[in-house]
Amino acid sequence: MDNESGVGPMTRRASGNGRAAGTAIPVQDHQPPLFIVGAPRSGTTLLRSILAAGDEIAIPPESHFLTYLYHRYRRRFGRWAEQDTREAISDLLSDAHFREWRLPAAQVWQEVELARPQDFNDAVACAYRAFARNERKDRWGDKTPSYVFFLPQLNQLYPNMRVVHLLRDGRDVACSHLDLRSKGQNWVAGSAPAAAAWWKASLRAAEAAAPLLGDRFVEIRYEDLVDDPETTVGRLCDVVGVEFRPEMVHQRDHVVSSSSDLFRRAAEPVAGRARTWETELTRRQVAEFEAVAGDELVARGYGLSTDGGSLPVRIEAHLRGKSFMTWRSGRRWSRQQAHRFLKPIARRKQARRVRRMEAGGEAGL
Repeated sequence: MDNESGVGPMTRRASGNGRAAGTAIPVQDHQPPLFIVGAPRSGTTLLRSILAAGDEIAIPPESHFLTYLYHRYRRRFGRWAEQDTREAISDLLSDAHFREWRLPAAQVWQEVELARPQDFNDAVACAYRAFARNERKDRWGDKTPSYVFFLPQLNQLYPNMRVVHLLRDGRDVACSHLDLRSKGQNWVAGSAPAAAAWWKASLRAAEAAAPLLGDRFVEIRYEDLVDDPETTVGRLCDVVGVEFRPEMVHQRDHVVSSSSDLFRRAAEPVAGRARTWETELTRRQVAEFEAVAGDELVARGYGLSTDGGSLPVRIEAHLRGKSFMTWRSGRRWSRQQAHRFLKPIARRKQARRVRRMEAGGEAGL
């Protein structure tokens, strides 16, 4: 990690395409896709809005469908046929999160006809390329924080991909979780220990994948992003291969396309955005968080403010954090099995999720 810039090492390439608005983009996009990942509520939507405000890369709202489509179709990877492409694209188009892209299905099918994909990864990429074509850009990306747990599989699908991991003080992440929970969002962590366990697991997943990705992996700190946005974004653009423009930091309201109120703040000014856990968390909550994830805070240079609380507090915090992650792992496993073996049930659930989103509720992340 380059502590001065907040940007880690990565292979650099020349940037800038000089493309005029409306110029046709290549049907087969050989530019490396870019995936933004991190612990939920770490500021990935802000980073997405910044990079997508440039002229080169199109990043739609969160996808979430790559994981379950991967598990649904992976047994067909070695014998992929045109019918598999049609089926996978149909599933993708019916996804609740894809609806947030506001991309007509006809444009995706047109991309499929142009590309004639021969495998799963290129079939799914048709949706991203259609989104990029719609934005008049020739490179696509994705911002789905939970893909931090899916990086080895993504690397198999897109071996030239670039990954940006956004790191943020976990106690500030916990503030965001608890704030959303108080507003009725049930997909977030409901306690400081749960938020700590989720944050810790996310960081360790990124750390485990980093050697696999090598110089295609870069990590930046949220604190650097909000303290000195132009310098941090400029250096990040250099290492991921896009041209930095000041309007990426200062003019981003047009790229926050999700209808969810969760992401509206991504269009607000960047500087001075960091929330402060010192005033938003109780001392008990801070102790609980540090009891569960204090080792990661220290390792990442954030430091501790408590000793983790009394022994009963530490024991209870560890149990609550472990219980939460066990529940999440079980839910993830059951969903994978449903998508593999109980497709009609999984599809009915997806249809209900679409109806909830269309009614103004959250689909659940």
